[in-house]
Amino acid sequence: MKEETLEKRSMLTSLLLAGLGGLVVGGSAVLILTKNKEEPVEETTVLVVGDETSEAQQEVIKQVTSPDLVSVSCSKEHIDQHGDLLCREMFCRLQQRGIDAKTSSSECEEISNIANTKIIIESCVKEVEVDGEDRKVSVFNEECTRLFRERK
Repeated sequence: MKEETLEKRSMLTSLLLAGLGGLVVGGSAVLILTKNKEEPVEETTVLVVGDETSEAQQEVIKQVTSPDLVSVSCSKEHIDQHGDLLCREMFCRLQQRGIDAKTSSSECEEISNIANTKIIIESCVKEVEVDGEDRKVSVFNEECTRLFRERK
């Protein structure tokens, strides 16, 4: 039994030595092969192509998002005379353009819808004189709103 354990130990030792030797020889071979294959690095030239289309698009974005576009509709005189809904809608439309858009088109549509509804109501209300009295009463015309509803 002692002889069997000695044989197993010597076999195990020789296997370990063979494995270790294989690792050393294999690692050295890989190192030598990769060291010999290193080629000198060639200088490459980088060709930069100017993208005229994107430059033109950037210029258009700058023009479309310019605050000068709302200077008239957001002026005090215009707001005093016509209200602020056009200014709000125009400013909203400016904010939805460009790379860093801050609003969605649905928000601007809501402002536009309010402005349109307000104009429809103003257009469809008529002042009528009351018989026998010296005053006028506002009357809402349903036919007028039906016409706008069909066209809208």
